[in-house]
Amino acid sequence: MELPETLIDTCCLLNLCAVGDPYDLLPQLPFQWRIARAVLAEELSIRPRPDAKKTERQRIDLTRCLSTHVLVACEPQDEEERALYISLAMEVDDGEAMSLAIARVRKWGVATDDGAARRVAARLGVVTVTTPQLTKWWAEQTHADAATIGAAIGRIEALARYIPTQETEQYNWWTSHRESK
Repeated sequence: MELPETLIDTCCLLNLCAVGDPYDLLPQLPFQWRIARAVLAEELSIRPRPDAKKTERQRIDLTRCLSTHVLVACEPQDEEERALYISLAMEVDDGEAMSLAIARVRKWGVATDDGAARRVAARLGVVTVTTPQLTKWWAEQTHADAATIGAAIGRIEALARYIPTQETEQYNWWTSHRESK
């Protein structure tokens, strides 16, 4: 089953890039991936290894994803999207604001872990997905074993510095697989 267009926000993108090459990983998930130009303008980097200093960064290169349409860049196309983007930029960062504005008008989804963005999305009626949901879908789609899932979760936590909150729907799944690595 392929789901509708979904804009990926910086936080989810970086988390998935910690698992592996987005060119290989994103097509394994049931979405038509879109990325807002404002997200592309952000610094897209993760730690190169778990023991790296905070200042050591590995740049994420999305050239191949964009040139092969694994990710399709988009930006506000009309006055409604532009006005909503400007309005939302007062509540959330530019990448989230642009993603939410486009998603609201075009009836797309947004992949984000940002709490403020998720609250705004709920208010706007925009469907969101999170890193734990995406990781679980990836694990199911690829039939990954417990060690592979645990390694992926470990890389997300170590390289992207993401750990879901207890309120996250897949928190128990995430923590049980973290412990099995």
